[in-house]
Amino acid sequence: MGAENMSKKIFGESGTVFPSRRVLAVGLVALALVLAGCGGGGDGGGNGTAGEATDAAGETTAAADEATEAADETTEMDETTEAGETTEAAETTEAGETTMGETTMGETTMAETTAMNGSGGMDGNASLRVAHMSPDAPNVDVYVNNETFLEDVPFGTISNYTSVPPGEYAVAITAAGNRSAEVFSGNVTVEEAAYTVTATGEISEDAETSFAPLILEDEAASGENASVRVVHVSPDAGPVDVTVNSTGAAIADNATFGNATDYVEVPAGDYTLDIRGATADNDGPIVASVDVSVEGGTAYSAFAAGYVAPDDAPADTPFEVILTTDGMTASMSNGTAATTTEAES
Repeated sequence: MGAENMSKKIFGESGTVFPSRRVLAVGLVALALVLAGCGGGGDGGGNGTAGEATDAAGETTAAADEATEAADETTEMDETTEAGETTEAAETTEAGETTMGETTMGETTMAETTAMNGSGGMDGNASLRVAHMSPDAPNVDVYVNNETFLEDVPFGTISNYTSVPPGEYAVAITAAGNRSAEVFSGNVTVEEAAYTVTATGEISEDAETSFAPLILEDEAASGENASVRVVHVSPDAGPVDVTVNSTGAAIADNATFGNATDYVEVPAGDYTLDIRGATADNDGPIVASVDVSVEGGTAYSAFAAGYVAPDDAPADTPFEVILTTDGMTASMSNGTAATTTEAES
């Protein structure tokens, strides 16, 4: 019962004080005694009447006291019940708010983040990004369904993911600022997953590898380890193996241009990776070495890009390994790892 309603019950709407039940009972008893006293001047019959009146008054007083006690108990029960109901309602509301804030909202947010880090978002869309890995191509613009998707993207850049509905899209890649200088035009179909559209090959007239997009489906790490794959996009590098310098364990075996290896799980940590000419025992000559740091629960793509022999290539774009995280937002900047070529060492 609120304070205002309690005030109205005791004091009335206008503030006038009403007598309580106990006061009324005492008043009735006093009135009975007065009436009995008024009849006290008669005979024995009168005394009997007075006695009867006194007994009746006593009974009335007892009844009034019992009624008053019952009323008090009822009032206490009403107050307790109302207070209990109010308390229970408050506890329910607070519990509901706690559940909504900590459990429902928290778990949903975590589930949405996990889904976005996996293969597509909870809304059923695809996640799409673009990687510029064509070593002799200038900065490029990317159009999707004839609308600008990215502008002035330099070599070695991997864009952020963009959420798009699943379906078929018309993709065009042009020289930056020149819509008519188109180097690629074609359709790309995406489902509820994460994708990297990779610009590979060369655009020069005497190029040995033709310019073409490589569509990669990106995954997220499934456990506590990191997941790493190698994407071979170096036009003048033959098949390569990628091994861990300290152990000789192979991350990639006979990777060829225009292809990506399967993801391989490795413990989180710092590694030196050796890129070697492919051999049966993964012990070929080292073309380059790269230092990388990987975190547990994260998937990575290592793009082997650029020219192994830039002096003989149509562009002075030296070989490098570009490491990026998969299935989550990637930096819109060059993600080059610290790469050392065999010539430099």
